Amino acid sequence: MFWIFLSPLWWIGFFGQAFRWWVACEIFSFAVLPICFFIFPAMKDRGWGFSKIFGILFVTWINWYLCTVLKFSFLSVFIAFLIALVVSGLCIGKVKSSLIAFIKKRWRMILLYEAIFLFAFLFFVNIRSYCPEAMFNPDYSGAEKLMNCNYLHALMRTEHFPPKDNWIWGNDLLTNKPFYINYYYFGHLMWATLAKFSIYEARYAFNLGLATIFALTFIGSFALGFNLTRRLRWGFLAAFMVAFFGNIDALQQTFERIGFWVGRQSAAQSAWKILMSHVREAFLSVDFWRTSRVVDNTVTEFPFFSAILGDLHPHHSSLPIVLLAIGASMSLIMRMPRRVSTPIESIKKTGWVLLFLAFVICGAFAANTWDAIVLGFFAAVLIFYMNMRWWGNTPKGVGMTIAMVAGLGLTSLLLGLLFKLYFISPIKNEIKIASFFPLKFEKLKLMIVPLKPEMRAKLSDYFVLFGLFLFPLIIYLWGLFRNYLKKFNPSMKTLWICVFAFMIVFSWNVWHFWLPGLAMAWLVATIALLMDKRWGRRTIYFLLLTTPIIFFTLFVDTFYFDDRMVGIHERYNTLFKIYYPLWEFLALGAVYAFARMFRIAWIGRRWHALCGLALFLLATLIVGMLYPIQSIGVRTLFFHTSRYLEDQKEKPVRTLDSTAYMNTEMTHRVNIGNVTKTLTFKDDAGIIDWIRKNIKGQPVLLEAIGGCYVPFSRVASMTGLPTLLGWSHHIAQHHGDDIYKSMGPREAEANLIYTSSNIEKRKELLAKYNVRYVMVGILEREKYTKEELDVFNGFLNPVATSGQSILYEVPHNGSKKD
Repeated sequence: MFWIFLSPLWWIGFFGQAFRWWVACEIFSFAVLPICFFIFPAMKDRGWGFSKIFGILFVTWINWYLCTVLKFSFLSVFIAFLIALVVSGLCIGKVKSSLIAFIKKRWRMILLYEAIFLFAFLFFVNIRSYCPEAMFNPDYSGAEKLMNCNYLHALMRTEHFPPKDNWIWGNDLLTNKPFYINYYYFGHLMWATLAKFSIYEARYAFNLGLATIFALTFIGSFALGFNLTRRLRWGFLAAFMVAFFGNIDALQQTFERIGFWVGRQSAAQSAWKILMSHVREAFLSVDFWRTSRVVDNTVTEFPFFSAILGDLHPHHSSLPIVLLAIGASMSLIMRMPRRVSTPIESIKKTGWVLLFLAFVICGAFAANTWDAIVLGFFAAVLIFYMNMRWWGNTPKGVGMTIAMVAGLGLTSLLLGLLFKLYFISPIKNEIKIASFFPLKFEKLKLMIVPLKPEMRAKLSDYFVLFGLFLFPLIIYLWGLFRNYLKKFNPSMKTLWICVFAFMIVFSWNVWHFWLPGLAMAWLVATIALLMDKRWGRRTIYFLLLTTPIIFFTLFVDTFYFDDRMVGIHERYNTLFKIYYPLWEFLALGAVYAFARMFRIAWIGRRWHALCGLALFLLATLIVGMLYPIQSIGVRTLFFHTSRYLEDQKEKPVRTLDSTAYMNTEMTHRVNIGNVTKTLTFKDDAGIIDWIRKNIKGQPVLLEAIGGCYVPFSRVASMTGLPTLLGWSHHIAQHHGDDIYKSMGPREAEANLIYTSSNIEKRKELLAKYNVRYVMVGILEREKYTKEELDVFNGFLNPVATSGQSILYEVPHNGSKKD
């Protein structure tokens, strides 16, 4: 099955379709190279590996603000690109000679970087061509894909920013202000910006964006591993750990499947023969969805799951931005001066990197605000450490830490003002004081609340999720700490052991859970190591890199953010969105741990240790790569060779069009009221194609309204046209409970437009919502009667037909054209 990777034709099969997109990534990358050289002087690659991420992020950000005035188009993106060139030009004077010398000396490394990005991009372009669908159903084919497909299409149609929400078009009944997209849309905007510049439609940009996320994740992780260890082999390990690795659940499932088939042995067939006759089922299959649900009642996604699922969700789109922030933080520590004489000098030495880091955190804030929480904490830790090194535990050190953290946070907010001004967080404090003396609250709802004991994750689940990274990390940290303890006498060593034992026992007695105590012990050991000045900068950075892992492990099993999730799912988003970026921190820490342990064993000529480490690394690679190998086979239907396809009349066709499945005979089970229907949407696909070719701008479209994870609002979602109401549950999640006051009347009046026997009433409601087009497709024909729908023939103009589906236009003067 996987021999297909050896075919050059497989690799270049879709290169022609993706060529312009790849060129756009390269152009944006080269435009910002001088900036990267200026920000990453201590890196061995001088920031080359981060230039593509930063180029796309920077051009998108400039265009974002430009389009508050200009129209979002190829021209606006081109102007943004020129502005990026001008900013780079301001840096060129400082780095021109070093940039030219670097290119002359390191041209082989540059070619390697470009080849890595291109191969990673083409690899995932081809994988997406087997399963390109942005479907609506809640299983692995759909999930949140239609929602993200909708936002991408809507942004492509948006003329000015901030963008309005096309799933609830119009004004808020309470404030009379437009409904803007109240969601983390900046990641979608990055792919929309690339699409505008390279001239692709949104339906193709969906899958090209996914391929770009994978390629940027791979090259960004490679750059981090390479710069931290200064060895290419560890750069590749970092790339595979972040971009490809799965968790230990894949191994558990493999043993379960082997056990199942072995259990079917008989006198006629041995267990071995049964296994060999069912290799695909026993070794190459996986319930790839289960692996993302390791902890009950929440989500434990990781980068390759998100990639192979194929969902352009904010947490996935923001992944390269997180890697860029980690790279900027590494540059901050690597170029940190050993001592400074004045606060002004400290700002001069680190100010530009801190500004860069603030910009990247701003990008994360708008792309996936949860990532900004983790990155903001990490930045604060770095700033605190630097000031403690410079000033010690003095008022000046504390004051500088507070000032620099506040400055970085304020700068991030100012840079992301276009998002902050129009975003209303679903997580907020609600405090109303009834009286001050005595203090009484009329309402007290805090955004961070304690977690119920029964909702905590099992320690075993934590190790299933992160164990592949934790084992090398903990082994290396233990070695560092043993070395640290050598300077103490036996009584002090005993005291340290007692402290750790106390924290673990305290954790069990208070929380009835081991994980917080283990995290606290790890935190204390890390702080102690950071106070020791013997370590080099890379080991210091490694230790700092572990602080978010420890802190948020402790936080997530003690508190949660009180958002709109309730009941057993109260901590759903907290664990999901906080643990997701920790994967990169853990992977990079594990790579450094492996690199240092091999280095120490090699220098000491400890051959037994080297053999043991080699076997340990090999086992880690095998277990980590089980999931990608198995899930690729499952998601691509074994590259369209699955036995499942033998009975299908219409064989799947490889494509990058995320909506192509609509134009097939594929059937979908849809609940309409209390009845489940089996429908095809080939007729609707013809209307969608007509809209893409003939309708410009954002005229309002009316179509039937239903629930979520169903094909209602399919036309709006696949064209970007605004509609009265999309997936109501998601709209409420994004905008808050007050939105129900607007959604209720909208749904009722939309139904009236389709059902009222009074034509004047229909006209009145169409005018109220400024509706320009009315869809009568397969869902409308199932939801409403033929007589109700035929009324439209009397006062609307049919402008497009496809089979039984009709698109009507509302005449400007209110009367039907002859």
